[in-house]
This record gives sequence, C-alpha cells and structure tokens, in this order.
Amino acid sequence: YSFMSAIEKQFICQVSDLSNKNQSIIKYFSEFRDELILFKNSEGEIKCFSSVCPHVAGEVVYKDCELKCRWHGLKFDAKGKSLNGKVQLQLSEYDLEITNGNIYVKKK
Repeated sequence: YSFMSAIEKQFICQVSDLSNKNQSIIKYFSEFRDELILFKNSEGEIKCFSSVCPHVAGEVVYKDCELKCRWHGLKFDAKGKSLNGKVQLQLSEYDLEITNGNIYVKKK
C-alpha cells in the first residue's frame, strides 16, 4: 500500500445521498487541489466535474438540471462544455467508481 495509491481515489458520498435529481454535493479535495461538484443528471447518471469555472474561477452549481456559473451565468452541458459565451470552455471532469453504494472520485 503506497502513498500514491491512497490519493488515486477518494470517497465523496453514498449513492443514496444523491436521491434527488436536482441535488448536488460540492466538496473540496486537497488531494486533487480542486473543489468538485457531484450530481445525478436528468438521465440518472452520476457525474463529477470541477466546480471552478474555467472563465474566472467562479463557483459552478447544479440547479434545475443544469450546470451554471454563479458569477457570470455561463452554462455547461452534460459533458462540461460551455453553452453560452464567446469562447468555448470546458469543465474538468473526474472519473467515478461506485462500489457497494459508495461513490469514489478518481484522479485523472
């Protein structure tokens, strides 16, 4: 068991914590040096992105089944690509592992 394997994945929550489709969990991980947003999209898929907007580091939230920056209203699709604005921006997406009802986020 090495130090490197210890930070390759981190527990974020249980699947049951995301029972509501409009619910999200935002959590900072010092191991990844990033704040992550985890949510269940309208298709029922569990997704995880950086909650830091690539525009000017505003907070991205999941509300009314969409990802949106609180600062300037930039919206993102289910793959993290910006939908409005003059420049195409991309949220960093994180891989997930679900084991025994627990959700782990994995370092890319």
